[in-house]
Amino acid sequence: MRRAAAVLLAGLAAAGVAVGLLTLVGASTALIPTGALGAAIPVALIYAVMTAAEGDASG
Repeated sequence: MRRAAAVLLAGLAAAGVAVGLLTLVGASTALIPTGALGAAIPVALIYAVMTAAEGDASG
């Protein structure tokens, strides 16, 4: 459960950065949700893959 929360937080952080940057540059409001998902999904997946060995090692 702890690992799932960490993956979720990594995705939320990436989405937050994307929303902040898109708002800062004045992007269309229709683009912001797409940008947030486009950032959150790959970051969460990469984080999950990169930390998979840590979860397996701890049992």
